[in-house]
Parts: sequence; structure tokens; C-alpha cells
Amino acid sequence: MVQRVRPGAEDWHYSRLVESANRGQMLPAGKQLVTRVVTWPGMSIWMSDKEIIPGADVTLRPVPVPSRVSKYHTVAITFRNLHRPDLAKGLLPRATRIVHAVATEAERRGYAVSMRGDVSGYVDSRTRRRNRSLIITVNGHPQQVRIYEEGFSSSKPSGRLRIDVNENYAPDYRKANWADRKSWTLDDKLPEVLREVETQAAEAEHRKRQRERQEQQKRERWEAAMAQAKLDLAEHHRAEILRAQANRWFEVHRLNEYINAMEAAAGLLQDPVEAEEAHLWLAWARQYTAKLNPLNGHLALPEAPEAKPDALRPFLKGWSPYGPSGHH
Repeated sequence: MVQRVRPGAEDWHYSRLVESANRGQMLPAGKQLVTRVVTWPGMSIWMSDKEIIPGADVTLRPVPVPSRVSKYHTVAITFRNLHRPDLAKGLLPRATRIVHAVATEAERRGYAVSMRGDVSGYVDSRTRRRNRSLIITVNGHPQQVRIYEEGFSSSKPSGRLRIDVNENYAPDYRKANWADRKSWTLDDKLPEVLREVETQAAEAEHRKRQRERQEQQKRERWEAAMAQAKLDLAEHHRAEILRAQANRWFEVHRLNEYINAMEAAAGLLQDPVEAEEAHLWLAWARQYTAKLNPLNGHLALPEAPEAKPDALRPFLKGWSPYGPSGHH
């Protein structure tokens, strides 16, 4: 059943309820709530089967944030030295310690870490905004972790730190951003941040595996279509030869009837010259029909024609002869 919710300031409340339901034990086993933003009445919420993604059921593990750091991680140093219009100077020391803590714990778990951005900042091609994200690469899948001041672009910045995991990615049923609140600090939420990084990396790996399976299945279907097309081409070619032989055989019968009539007429000729000319013509006609008759040749199954792309195309039922993703 789909529940439609009218748009308004309370939308965040429904999103939090969905998140809580999916994280907790409130739903039947194997089920999840899914949301979708619509123009009207605002949001749809429904229950669906939960897709099982290997590695996505991640356990929370501590991410300690030191109160003082004697030697910062290199990415934390890079973060601190970047031009940061999205972060008040007073928040920079704490934000740097958080970046240090996340980078150190990520490396301890075996992940690669780096900082995207330089002194001018990296411009995201989609948002056209300066992007100074911590990149945590899990199993070959880079995940962007951005830390900044919540509401920094407004006239009254909040003074609260916020973290987004893959800013342009919005899970239907999970939280992917955290900020300082009265009941907790961002430091308390770092285990959830890294869990989300690991979960999204597992989902990326799952999507990659799905694409690989789909591509493999598509290739197998194409290979089967190519094999069948070659058989169909050979059948078509042999059928054309058979029809041509049958047409020649019928023509030989028609010609032989006429040649027999010619021979009867020639036998009635009295003029020796005309009779000689007629017999020469009859002899040639007999030779010609003998050569034309397919039954006088070698009867055998014709070889299959060369399977050239243009020859196969009519038998491929929309597939390209150049590959599963080739041009038709």
C-alpha cells in the first residue's frame, strides 16, 4: 500500500520515521520502507522486499576523535590548508580533528584515503560548486565525505558542523548526512558516517556485479543469436540453391518437350540442307539441356556461405553483427 504525504515542513519527520523503521525491528523480515518525492502530494511511502546486498549489513565500530593531535594525518593537513569559504575559522580546528579521526580509522580498516581539492578547490562538474571532499576508497569504490558548516551560505551560519556522504547520492531509506544537534555532536555520529561509507561502497560493488552479470547475459544472448543467425543463413542459402535447381529442372523438362517436337518436325524435312541444319540445332539443344539439368551434376549439400556481417544482419532479429553493443 502506498501512503501519500502532503508536502510541507513536516516532510523531514516522515523521512526520519522511515529511516528509524528500516534501521530498527519494526518491519516484517525481508521488508523495507521506500520513499519517493513527487510533485503532489509530496512524498510516497511504500513497503517492498529488501534487496540483499553482500557486505551492506555493516556493524557500527568506534571512530575516536582525539581532543589534541600531535601529528595530523596528511589529508587532515591538506584539509586545514585549503581555502574554505564553507567553514568558519573557529570551526576549523575541530573539523580538522574530525577529518584526522575519520582518515586514520579508514586507513586502519584497510581503505585508501585522499583529499579532493587544492588551494582553489575542485569544481564539481554537476553542481558547479567547490568540492573539498575527503575520498575514502573501499574495494575500489571512492566515496566522498564532505565536512562543512551547516548553513554556511546563509546570512547567519549555524556554527554547527555537518558531514555528507556522497552529497549527490540520496538513499531511499537511509540517512547519509549528519550534523551537530542538541542531543549529540558530529563526533558521536562518526561510526554511522563510516558505516554509511562502507554500505554505499558495498552497494556500488553490488551494482558493478549486477552490470557485469547483465553484460555477460547480454553477450551470451548475442552469441546465441549469432550462432542461430549463421544456421539460418546457411538454411536460407541452401533453400535458394534448391529452388534454383528445381526451376532449372522444370525448365529442362519444358525445353525437352520442345526439343522432342523439334526432332519430330526435322524428321519430316525433305531438303537435305535443311535437315542437316536442323540436326545441328537439335544436337546443340540436347547438349545445352544436359548441362542445364541439375540432376546431371554432383548432388551434395551445398557449403554454408561466409558469415559476413551484412549477410548475417537479416537473421539477427535486431542484434548487431559487430557485438552485443555494436551498431545495428
